[in-house]
Amino acid sequence: MGAVVAPHWFQTGRLVGPPTEYAYLMPWRGYYAAKAIHKVIDAGFRPRIIVKPFTARVEDSDVEFPRGTVLVPIQRANFTENNLHSFMADIAKDNNVQIYSVSTGFNLDGPDLGTGSSAVLRDPKIALLTGSGSSYGPGEIWHLLSSRFEIPVSLLDKEDLSSSDLNRYNTIILAGGSIPDDGKEKVDEWLNAGGLLVTVSDRKSTRLN
Repeated sequence: MGAVVAPHWFQTGRLVGPPTEYAYLMPWRGYYAAKAIHKVIDAGFRPRIIVKPFTARVEDSDVEFPRGTVLVPIQRANFTENNLHSFMADIAKDNNVQIYSVSTGFNLDGPDLGTGSSAVLRDPKIALLTGSGSSYGPGEIWHLLSSRFEIPVSLLDKEDLSSSDLNRYNTIILAGGSIPDDGKEKVDEWLNAGGLLVTVSDRKSTRLN
């Protein structure tokens, strides 16, 4: 029996609520959620991710938001109010995500939007490691991030780690294989300085009879 795909992964994107002078909320749901957030960051916003569930007032309804909802504050945004609303509507429609406008940071339940229960999402600067032992993993991930999500990705040969400037990146993806011994110390220093290492297994799944 195949896996059941939740309906919200392929829902029609829409923007709920009128133009606002405060913020927009986007639950992290749907295949293109990462693409939508990258477009928001690329436009100059500094979105934050809310780490606890909460309930907010949207128009005349009380809406429950899960942990992982993204807050897009609009202060100092280089948009007029109506142009910004159109921009967010396009983000919702083009990426099949739900976005809600809110006029205040005071919530009906859970943490308020202006509290410390959120963290700024960084603009990803990604290096995808390639080279021997990587199998098909790097190609699949590059296609997902670069082609589908339109997030820039730099390809970095694992054999060049020891001589590369890793400070250009805040995320390194290892898709199969291992880091060469002469590059491990360099990667450890980068991790200790705040870098994020993502490892992805390239093992093929097997069917048990």
